Order: sequence, then C-alpha cells, then structure tokens
Amino acid sequence: DKNGKGLAINTDVPQIGIVPGELGDKKEKVIKELAKKLDLTEDDIKKSLDQSWVKDDSFVPLKKVKPDQKKLVSEATSLQGVTRTNVSSRYYPYGEKTAHLTGYVRSITAEELKKKKDGTYSDTSNIGIAGLENVYEDKLRGTTGWKIYVPQTGEVIAEKKAKDGEDLHLTIDINTQTKLYDELKDDSGTAVALQPKTGETLALVSAPSYDPNGFIFGWSDKEWKKLNEDKNNPFSAKFNKTYAPGSTIKPIAAAIGIKNGTLKADEKKTIKGKEWQKDSSWGGYSVTRVSERLQQVDLENALITSDNIYFAQNALDMGADNFTKGLNTFGFSEDIPYEFPTQKSSIANDKLDSDILLADTGYGQGQMQMSPLHLAASYTPFVDNGDLVKPTLINKDSQTADVWHKQVVTKEGAADITKGLKGVVEDERGSAYQPVVKGITVAGKTGTAELKTSKDDKDGAENGWFVGYDYKNKDLLVAMMIQNVQDRGGSHYVVEKAKKLFQSN
Repeated sequence: DKNGKGLAINTDVPQIGIVPGELGDKKEKVIKELAKKLDLTEDDIKKSLDQSWVKDDSFVPLKKVKPDQKKLVSEATSLQGVTRTNVSSRYYPYGEKTAHLTGYVRSITAEELKKKKDGTYSDTSNIGIAGLENVYEDKLRGTTGWKIYVPQTGEVIAEKKAKDGEDLHLTIDINTQTKLYDELKDDSGTAVALQPKTGETLALVSAPSYDPNGFIFGWSDKEWKKLNEDKNNPFSAKFNKTYAPGSTIKPIAAAIGIKNGTLKADEKKTIKGKEWQKDSSWGGYSVTRVSERLQQVDLENALITSDNIYFAQNALDMGADNFTKGLNTFGFSEDIPYEFPTQKSSIANDKLDSDILLADTGYGQGQMQMSPLHLAASYTPFVDNGDLVKPTLINKDSQTADVWHKQVVTKEGAADITKGLKGVVEDERGSAYQPVVKGITVAGKTGTAELKTSKDDKDGAENGWFVGYDYKNKDLLVAMMIQNVQDRGGSHYVVEKAKKLFQSN
C-alpha cells in the first residue's frame, strides 16, 4: 500500500509435521491430539505417514499455519514427535479487511493447467484466482528457474535463471481501509474512499468478507460452511458492482442542469403540495416529496431537503437528450478507466424514452445503476474545480490528478452544489444532520434506493447511501452503501458510520 505495508506478501511460515521414528508408543495419542489442533482428520494424518517415501527419520509435512498462529505452533510442537520447519508461502496480513481487493492464490487445477500452454505453469504452480492476484497474475508470478547438471561432478549443462514477479504498489491507505472495514464488518455493504484532488483510492471495502488465507492454510468445516451459506455472498466484491444510487444522483443531475443552462442555483421553483405531475398524460402517477413546507425552492434548499419534485422538474427542463449527454460526461455508458475491473454504470435499461422515466431518473428512482467506485469519482468535480478526476489504484510518481472529463460543471456551479451539500450535513433540516459530530467539515448527500418488486410493495428492501467529502481539507471523499437498512433508520444508519471516518481522519 502507499505506506509500504504488504497486503499480499511472500514470507516464511511454519509448517507442522511429524518425524515417525520419534513417536514411540504414543503414536495414536499424538495423531488424535494433533488432528484436533490442526483441524485435520486422523485418517488424513495416517495417510500422510503411510506414503511410500516415508522413513523413520523423515519429516512428514502435515499443514502450513499462518505466521500469527504462534500459540498453535507451540502447542503442536510440544507433542512427542511433532516438529516444524519454515516454508515460503503467500500470506495476507490483513485477512478479511483487504480480501476483495487482494483476492487470493491457490493451487492450479488440471483444467486451468490445460489452458496454460506456454510452459510457465506446472501441476505444482499457484495461480491468482480473484482480486488483484487475478488481474495482475502475469506481472506478479514471475518465472520458474531450472538447472541441468551432472550429479557426479556438479557440472552445469544448461540453466535458466528464475525471475521474480513485479511488486505492485497501491494507493491504498491501510489505516483508512481498516477503519472503513471495522464500520461495515457486521453489515452487508461496501465503501470507497478517494483522495478527491488526486483520484488516489485510499480504501476499497466490501462486507461481509472472508479470510483469503483460508485458501492457502485451509478452512475448518464450520468456517467453510458458514461462508458458503451466507446469502450476502462474502466471496464477491461489491464496490465494483452496480446498484441504484437513490438520491445521491441529485447533485450530479444538478451539475448537468447548471452546465446546460436550464438550472440556475439561485432561481426559485414554485412547488406546491407533496405530489406533482407534469400533466394529465401521467394518469395516476405523480412524483412525491417528503415535505410541502417549502413552496419557493432554490438549489441549496432542494439539496438540503432532497426535494424529489425539484429534481424531477430539473430533468424534464433539460430533456432526455441533454440529460443523457450530461450523464455521459460523468462517465456513464463507458468503461471505467480503472485498474480493478468495474461494471459499467447505466442510465436506463434501454433509454430515457418517457417523461415519467426521465423525471424519476432525475431524482434517483428510475432504472439507473452505478458502482460505488463510479459514484465516489462522480463527486470529485464538486470538491475543487469542476473536473471529473480519474480514480486510480496503482501508485504513480506524480501526485497530480489525471482528468477523466474536463469541466463537467462550472467552478461556480461546483461551489453552489457544495453549499447545498454542506447544508445536508450542517443544517438541521438536512438528512445527514444527525448525528451531530463536532470538528468535521463534511458536505454530502444521503440516498435510499427502494428495491420494490412493484408499486404496491410496502415491505421492499432498501439500500442506504451516503457520499461525503471534506470541503475544507479536500483530502477525503467517501461513498458508502449498506444493504437492508429499511428497519434500521434508512440512510441515517449509513451516515452515522461514515461520519466516524471523517472524525478520525
């Protein structure tokens, strides 16, 4: 990571084994106790000891254990005939905290080996299966060396030097990664943290998670069963998948309206009542807002009160074509230029082909899908100067930002949006006002995406969102999403967790 700490390393790890000739008359007792300690079956150990090459003075390896399992090593090697040696192994020091980012390696299968016809893999090779281990497999693995020599004389006839794989230096800050994971570990959700001025990724977190060391050092039956039966899919990353963004899309929609000239931040829209429809062609359908207290609504108040009607009208005012073009300047409908494969965000299943769908999309309840990574990047224009900053995961020499799309909103427009987003957090009317946390300078937007199967569905699941950034220091931007918040305070549940990160930053 950016601090020089290894998230996936090669290191010496203990390997527990037995010297058969030293077991004496305690063989059965040792096997029984050792099987329990190493989470092996007695039959597993006996089969290892019965291999044809085993002699009384042989070291018979049974199981590699993680470097931090010092107590286990001590207890196992206290048994008669049990000893240890050190072997080189891949190891993930941060386990669950970075699992979806690092991925893992495991032994290559026969099927995988058949596909690798270039001779660089053998049946004893490890191969990257998920995460960065998989994405950068070719760079990380290196090449195996070999030597042909005459045993009697030691004369080398031919030789190929081994070549180490490349090191991969990430922008991840393990402290930020750990804090975010600790907030999410008991939920099903995800979070992305960026340095908004440079685009550096400080954290990528997905929960629930798994310990990738299990693929190297083994799983207990209980752990494996629990992980595989978890409906929240702990083996799959969430930060690169797409979800409905809810009201977090409103600042982006406002930016597009400002850029198009169809929205002026200080201009008030007259909105009366809690429900509104464009005209009678909408039939029984209308857009509903939370409160009808305000009748003259400008951008600042629309963001603070998250006024659905204001943003529905904003989308209709600019029209489907201009709104679509504007969304595309924010990176929709194109591959995310990022080092970790991320699903492409989409505006609609087909296109914005009706006024109702256009209006709904303008306030975050249409068919739109965004990845948390893309959503985080989409707020970078509001932090500084209106440029959409390209997110990056791999460290580079320069600390200057790479711009993904220039001036997606004017500097003045970015300032106006930040003013409204400050109110979301600091004005008592704002959806992110509670809990009040002193000492932070955060602007942000909440969102609740309702996952209803139909309009009449009263009990549909809800995903809660919060995207926020430090408007004073401009050094941290966080997008957090937690699933199934419908009975836990909705997006307020997410806000409370996200604010802690800014408080401790």
